[in-house]
Amino acid sequence: MKKLLNLLFVLMVGLCFPQTKSQLIDSIIKVNEFHTECTGGGCWKSKQYLNWEKLKNKLLTAEIIELTKHQNPIIRVYAAIELIQTNKYPLSKILALELLKPDIIETLDGCLGDYESTSLVIYNEYWNKIRFEALNDLSGNKLKAESVMFEKVKNDIEMKKTDSIIIYSKNKVDSFLYGKALSNRTYKKEYNSRILELLLNYNDFTAFHYLNNYYPQKYDSQFNTYFKTKFLDAEFKSEDEIYDLLGFIEFLIKNKDSDLKKIAISKLNKDDSWRVEADFFIRLLEKNGIKL
Repeated sequence: MKKLLNLLFVLMVGLCFPQTKSQLIDSIIKVNEFHTECTGGGCWKSKQYLNWEKLKNKLLTAEIIELTKHQNPIIRVYAAIELIQTNKYPLSKILALELLKPDIIETLDGCLGDYESTSLVIYNEYWNKIRFEALNDLSGNKLKAESVMFEKVKNDIEMKKTDSIIIYSKNKVDSFLYGKALSNRTYKKEYNSRILELLLNYNDFTAFHYLNNYYPQKYDSQFNTYFKTKFLDAEFKSEDEIYDLLGFIEFLIKNKDSDLKKIAISKLNKDDSWRVEADFFIRLLEKNGIKL
């Protein structure tokens, strides 16, 4: 009986004295996870998400914009997504700041938990939003839907601005962001020198794939020099970087040039970091008749 009375007292205090903005921010930071609106098998709103809803309902747009500069990455992501969903602040300005803070956060969407960069979570929110908006006047034809969504992303002015910011960022960004930006459209030739820098400075496979896809002959000698020199000493340690390495290895072992195949084998014998994802590499090698 005493426990029940204590519980009722706590509930009554909560109703009489609603949480302040600062208290709600502190509660979100304490959990320190980003939960979407749909969590768990029943797609319910978690306490973390409900606290964000309470907080945003107390804030003016200017205050939400200010929270995109908060020192805590979870707060920044919630604020950024709210602004994107309500079309109250441009993605390019949000992401330009976020790229200066390469934070990794724990996320929960439905039953799927993950660790993602804040910039990728924010970017994907806008990317998905405009893709789904493009489907509003469509029904049925799946192939047409894919085409319509691609064209929307390709031509969206805000997406173009953001992708350009990503490509020219002075800091290395999430590899998935380079992949998205370079697959969204083809760029003016003026971009090529910067894209080549992404390959040479960051060993980014998507940069190599872009140039090799659109300008294979123009950059052939630079590619060969890269693989015979820098690639062999390049470090691929993070999960993103190991998938970059997988892309390079697949290209090299499928190449008609036997010297490039030898470079792939030499790299794998020299560098053990790929073994954390060994299954992918071994399947690729076996499929192409190669044993280390």
